[in-house]
Amino acid sequence: MKSIKIKTSILFWVFCLVYIAMGKALLFVNYMLVLFIHEYAHAFVAYRLGYQITNIKVIPFGISLNMQSSKLNPKDQILIAIAGPLINLACVVILVALWWVLPISYNYTNLFCFASLTTALFNFIPCFPLDGGRVLMGFVDLKSTKKLSYKLCTIVNLIFATLIFSMFIVSIFFSPNISMLLVSVFIFCNSLIKEPQSNYEFLTYSNKFDKKQSYPIKQVAVEYTLPIYKLCTYVNNNVLVHFVVMQNSKPIFSFYETQLNKIYHQYSPTQQVCEIKHN
Repeated sequence: MKSIKIKTSILFWVFCLVYIAMGKALLFVNYMLVLFIHEYAHAFVAYRLGYQITNIKVIPFGISLNMQSSKLNPKDQILIAIAGPLINLACVVILVALWWVLPISYNYTNLFCFASLTTALFNFIPCFPLDGGRVLMGFVDLKSTKKLSYKLCTIVNLIFATLIFSMFIVSIFFSPNISMLLVSVFIFCNSLIKEPQSNYEFLTYSNKFDKKQSYPIKQVAVEYTLPIYKLCTYVNNNVLVHFVVMQNSKPIFSFYETQLNKIYHQYSPTQQVCEIKHN
């Protein structure tokens, strides 16, 4: 994988200062740990599906890893998006179970558990760029056009931004909740983006073989409808992969991993393996 550049948003530093001023620096640290675990789940699933992460942006509600939706398969988008909240919920279940077995652990993990639960629930909100918004966009893309998915996400964002801002106004009369104000602004600003941009790219192949060494050959059968870019998910540093393209359980043709460079230059990453010309 390529090196990943980490960027931070201004809003992240605003949240950091707010939490420190409120005497909740420890809670903020727990949230950041939860968010990195959350985003690692996104990154892991993305890589397994054949995408490369080039840079990430740390924001108060997650770590922004997304891509131009025109290149991201809707089903892949749903799987990548759902992975983050699910790992957070898994952490909650594990910690609650640990409390039953070892009650004293509650004193050391309660903040982490709280942060994991709220992060998961918050990210399920169907607003872009939150995971719920990405899932919504993915499902709409499966049934309709990109134009409709962008329009729907904009409408949903505006509704939730207005709702959360209204809740902030109400909180002023009791105990002002600055987080609600920042969240509403964040969601509203993202509703103004016409086409969500992102930082994923398809995995590409680089020749790793040393002519002075020998490598065992591993044969991998792939379905003929598999997108070309996903071939890289089968590549590793210890073996030479021999791809066998299958249709209806019968081999059509085959090629070696060393031919991937040529294939990547001749074809679009989203084309199916069966479109590769072969002798």
